[in-house]
Amino acid sequence: MARRVVASAVRSSALTHLVVGILLIAIVVGGIALGAQYLTGFFSGPQDISNAELGGIRDLSKMKHTWINIKGTEAFDTGWEETSRNYGIVTNRNHYLILALQGDLLLVEVHHTPDENETLPTAYTGSLSTIPAKVQDKVIGDIRSQSAMAADALLPFMLNTGDYRTGGYIGLGAALLGFVIGGFLVMRGVIYLLQPHGHPIRQALARYGEPRQIEAQIDQEMSQKPTQIGRVTITPHWAITRSMGNLKALRLEDVAWLYLKVTRHRTNGIPTGKTFEAQIYDRHGSLLAFQGRQKKVEEALNAVQKAAPWAVGGYDDRIAALWKTQRKDFLNIVEARKQQANQGQTPTAE
Repeated sequence: MARRVVASAVRSSALTHLVVGILLIAIVVGGIALGAQYLTGFFSGPQDISNAELGGIRDLSKMKHTWINIKGTEAFDTGWEETSRNYGIVTNRNHYLILALQGDLLLVEVHHTPDENETLPTAYTGSLSTIPAKVQDKVIGDIRSQSAMAADALLPFMLNTGDYRTGGYIGLGAALLGFVIGGFLVMRGVIYLLQPHGHPIRQALARYGEPRQIEAQIDQEMSQKPTQIGRVTITPHWAITRSMGNLKALRLEDVAWLYLKVTRHRTNGIPTGKTFEAQIYDRHGSLLAFQGRQKKVEEALNAVQKAAPWAVGGYDDRIAALWKTQRKDFLNIVEARKQQANQGQTPTAE
């Protein structure tokens, strides 16, 4: 019994669409669940909190949301500032203040450098977050070296007054896009499972004739010990590549042009390697491409050229221009070469 190679590829493609779509939706849902605290603040806005409530917090994860309005009694400048630069231009500035509450101190990160004569405000809006290790070491370490009592009075978290919602807009946009793509993939997977004959793999075979007949021929030939060279399978009438969820087939009788594409890779001007890829075009303009080791790719191209001796082999700008702009003339040349080959003659170069 012939192996159902095409049907298997169609089913694999459908299941791949379905699984990837479900996983993508699950990732989005998981991300929303993990960001529930942030999203609560994003939609409800910053909430007023008293000094006593803030001083009683020991675990930020247990808060409903962390975007707050807080008013202290006095603010002090630590003198510590971090800047990020890109090509010498300051792109980010973190300046650290201390806000005195009723019995506690709160480290506040602002994103500008206060003027020396500026009276620091005592009311701030921002998001509560854990204190990064770098800030612990440098800022709080410096405070501790000057006053252990002040360092001990600092709450175990800080207030970041930077923009709160921009990241949320980006995240929600990404989540919406993820839902749309995931839903589309799930829908396509279901359609391919319920209506497998409408799958692009089968539709692509229609250019060669009635799809079911073509599929039966491919299945039959694939079950009869075909030649496998690298990533391409060669049967008496077909060159076929398969990957997870995909199958592409070119009929050898229709092969018109084939060549080895070599791509040279460089990093900072230094050669780092080459990629070898077979390019096989048929008379319908369809391309069968696959990469591999140079020896295997060349061996596969030679096997296809042997099966289709009329096909134009090799690449140069003249051939490429003829294929691109004068396809009809190109195919006429190929047809003349095919007639010579069928008469037992060696096709002549044009």
